[in-house]
Amino acid sequence: MMTVHLGFLGIAAVGHFCLFTALINWSHGLTYLPKWVDRVILASVLLSIAATLIGGAWLVLHPWTAYPVPVRLYLAACVFNGAVVLPVVTVARLLRRVPEGIHGSSRTLDLAAEHGAESLIGDGRHAWWLRIPRNDSLRLRLNHWRVSRDDLPPALDGLSILHVTDLHFAPTYRRAYFDRVIDALDSRVFDLVLFTGDLIDDPASLPWIEPVLSRVRGRMGSFAILGNHDCHHDTRAIIAEIERSGFEMIEGRWATLDVHGARLAIGGNNAPWGPRPGRSAMPEADFSILLSHAPDQFSWAVSEGVDLVLSGHNHGGQVRLPLFGPVLMPSRSGRRFDRGFFRKGRTLLYSNQGVGAEHPLRWNCLPEVATFELLHARPTSTSAHKQDWPRQRDDSLTSPV
Repeated sequence: MMTVHLGFLGIAAVGHFCLFTALINWSHGLTYLPKWVDRVILASVLLSIAATLIGGAWLVLHPWTAYPVPVRLYLAACVFNGAVVLPVVTVARLLRRVPEGIHGSSRTLDLAAEHGAESLIGDGRHAWWLRIPRNDSLRLRLNHWRVSRDDLPPALDGLSILHVTDLHFAPTYRRAYFDRVIDALDSRVFDLVLFTGDLIDDPASLPWIEPVLSRVRGRMGSFAILGNHDCHHDTRAIIAEIERSGFEMIEGRWATLDVHGARLAIGGNNAPWGPRPGRSAMPEADFSILLSHAPDQFSWAVSEGVDLVLSGHNHGGQVRLPLFGPVLMPSRSGRRFDRGFFRKGRTLLYSNQGVGAEHPLRWNCLPEVATFELLHARPTSTSAHKQDWPRQRDDSLTSPV
């Protein structure tokens, strides 16, 4: 009976852990939270761990019949979560594949091995994270995706996009790290360059913005929004530096481009930390792209009829366990939109793992820069935007998980 008892409590502990982390993830996906709230959450986490250990010891020493009714009900919910919900979600995640019409390739650059880790690690208070053994934060994944859609106007066939997100400029890194990330693009020129927020973690790094971002400019335009980390600092100063870099800020609004007779709409949505375009404010367009800092706005984009959503914020979870995947993700959607592609109806979402992090510990989750080539499902033999893409190295991407 003791073995059964301990097994029951073990499953309940797993379910309790899942519920607890889901609550943390959800709380971090809420609207703007002052820095002191993070400290309160951390203290709550530590107290909860202590209470769990003490309560767990009491549960081990007492039979099920001695548990108060509220405890029994909570343990039953934890057992159901650990024995049913977690396995079902895990299997569903493992079976998830890239939506039809999308093909990818990737290459990985070990920036630390190539340039020396100390030339990339700064002297900020979080720099020690980058010195943890087997930390993947200084290995860069370059993902290239060919996205074929039958609703893409032929005039946009071959449109090239560079998507960069979550740089998290701070003395944790040296500026050289971000320069090496840009160097990895091999001086490629893209039709559109799109940045989806979380640029600054320390105002001391404001002078980095213009020299880094100005190195990547789109032939047809460069567009940017802010992220929740930017809201902790002087947003006017950040926006001024972004605009000096040649980017157009589209927080809470839409811009349109004429591309060989086709109308392309590009919008910005930093909700819940910043404005999003008014409902039904999207202009008439042949194709639309939404920059959304968090993938939580996917449902909103679906309701608006957006064609392509590019987001960041979640960093892919940063630490991804075998089979289980990510644990902590600052999202109201939890682990649902962790990384890669998701489709609902006509709307396609891409969740990018980002380049930097405030606490740069990554395992099985590399920093990422993504490029896209939009293709008409029946591409023409010649295209105004056709060009050579980076050489394909490493493995072909068949699944985002």
